[in-house]
Amino acid sequence: NTVGWSVIDFIMDINSSIGINKLSFSNPIKIYPNPVLNTLRIESEQYFEAGTEIEITNTLGQTVLKRSFNKEIDLTQFSSGYYTLKIISPNSAQIISKFIKD
Repeated sequence: NTVGWSVIDFIMDINSSIGINKLSFSNPIKIYPNPVLNTLRIESEQYFEAGTEIEITNTLGQTVLKRSFNKEIDLTQFSSGYYTLKIISPNSAQIISKFIKD
Protein backbone atom coordinates (compact mmCIF):
# COMPACT_ATOMS: atom_id res chain seq x y z
CA ASN A 1 0.00 0.00 0.00
CA THR A 2 1.61 3.22 -1.17
CA VAL A 3 0.72 6.29 0.88
CA GLY A 4 0.07 9.50 -1.02
CA TRP A 5 -1.78 8.25 -4.09
CA SER A 6 -4.68 6.04 -4.93
CA VAL A 7 -5.68 3.99 -7.92
CA ILE A 8 -9.18 4.70 -9.17
CA ASP A 9 -12.03 3.33 -7.10
CA PHE A 10 -14.04 2.05 -10.04
CA ILE A 11 -15.03 2.68 -13.64
CA MET A 12 -18.65 2.66 -14.73
CA ASP A 13 -19.76 1.87 -18.25
CA ILE A 14 -23.21 3.42 -18.50
CA ASN A 15 -23.82 1.81 -21.90
CA SER A 16 -23.70 -1.68 -20.44
CA SER A 17 -26.83 -3.74 -21.07
CA ILE A 18 -26.96 -4.66 -17.36
CA GLY A 19 -26.55 -1.11 -16.08
CA ILE A 20 -23.17 -0.96 -14.38
CA ASN A 21 -20.18 -2.84 -15.65
CA LYS A 22 -16.74 -2.75 -14.05
CA LEU A 23 -14.05 -2.25 -16.65
CA SER A 24 -10.35 -2.75 -16.28
CA PHE A 25 -7.40 -1.03 -17.90
CA SER A 26 -3.96 -2.50 -18.31
CA ASN A 27 -2.54 0.87 -17.20
CA PRO A 28 -4.21 1.99 -13.96
CA ILE A 29 -4.95 5.62 -13.30
CA LYS A 30 -3.33 7.26 -10.28
CA ILE A 31 -4.87 10.22 -8.49
CA TYR A 32 -2.32 11.90 -6.19
CA PRO A 33 -1.39 13.23 -3.71
CA ASN A 34 -4.14 12.04 -1.44
CA PRO A 35 -4.75 13.97 0.76
CA VAL A 36 -4.09 16.97 -1.47
CA LEU A 37 -3.14 20.46 -0.37
CA ASN A 38 -3.10 22.54 -3.58
CA THR A 39 -2.81 20.56 -6.84
CA LEU A 40 -4.40 17.20 -7.58
CA ARG A 41 -2.64 15.24 -10.31
CA ILE A 42 -3.95 12.50 -12.59
CA GLU A 43 -1.41 10.06 -14.00
CA SER A 44 -2.39 7.64 -16.73
CA GLU A 45 -1.06 6.10 -19.90
CA GLN A 46 -4.64 5.98 -21.12
CA TYR A 47 -5.57 8.53 -23.77
CA PHE A 48 -8.51 10.77 -22.86
CA GLU A 49 -10.26 11.94 -26.00
CA ALA A 50 -11.46 15.44 -26.80
CA GLY A 51 -14.60 16.29 -24.87
CA THR A 52 -13.54 14.46 -21.71
CA GLU A 53 -14.59 16.37 -18.58
CA ILE A 54 -13.67 16.42 -14.92
CA GLU A 55 -16.40 16.81 -12.32
CA ILE A 56 -15.78 17.18 -8.58
CA THR A 57 -18.58 16.85 -6.05
CA ASN A 58 -18.59 17.43 -2.30
CA THR A 59 -20.05 15.13 0.37
CA LEU A 60 -23.49 16.71 -0.16
CA GLY A 61 -23.43 15.64 -3.82
CA GLN A 62 -23.09 19.23 -5.03
CA THR A 63 -20.92 19.81 -8.10
CA VAL A 64 -18.14 22.19 -7.04
CA LEU A 65 -16.08 22.02 -10.24
CA LYS A 66 -16.80 20.95 -13.80
CA ARG A 67 -14.29 21.57 -16.57
CA SER A 68 -12.42 20.06 -19.49
CA PHE A 69 -10.01 17.25 -18.62
CA ASN A 70 -6.57 18.31 -17.41
CA LYS A 71 -3.90 16.23 -15.66
CA GLU A 72 -3.54 18.90 -12.95
CA ILE A 73 -6.42 20.42 -10.98
CA ASP A 74 -5.91 23.51 -8.80
CA LEU A 75 -7.76 23.00 -5.51
CA THR A 76 -6.32 25.90 -3.50
CA GLN A 77 -9.75 27.55 -3.18
CA PHE A 78 -11.49 24.35 -2.01
CA SER A 79 -12.45 23.88 1.64
CA SER A 80 -10.94 20.98 3.56
CA GLY A 81 -12.98 17.79 3.28
CA TYR A 82 -13.87 14.71 1.26
CA TYR A 83 -14.58 14.94 -2.47
CA THR A 84 -15.45 12.66 -5.38
CA LEU A 85 -13.67 13.06 -8.72
CA LYS A 86 -15.34 11.85 -11.92
CA ILE A 87 -13.61 11.70 -15.28
CA ILE A 88 -16.37 11.60 -17.89
CA SER A 89 -15.42 10.73 -21.45
CA PRO A 90 -17.59 10.84 -24.59
CA ASN A 91 -17.32 7.05 -24.92
CA SER A 92 -19.60 6.88 -21.83
CA ALA A 93 -17.05 5.43 -19.40
CA GLN A 94 -16.89 7.21 -16.04
CA ILE A 95 -13.82 6.91 -13.87
CA ILE A 96 -14.65 7.68 -10.24
CA SER A 97 -12.24 8.22 -7.34
CA LYS A 98 -12.42 9.85 -3.93
CA PHE A 99 -9.86 12.18 -2.39
CA ILE A 100 -9.33 14.37 0.66
CA LYS A 101 -8.51 18.08 0.51
CA ASP A 102 -6.35 19.22 3.46
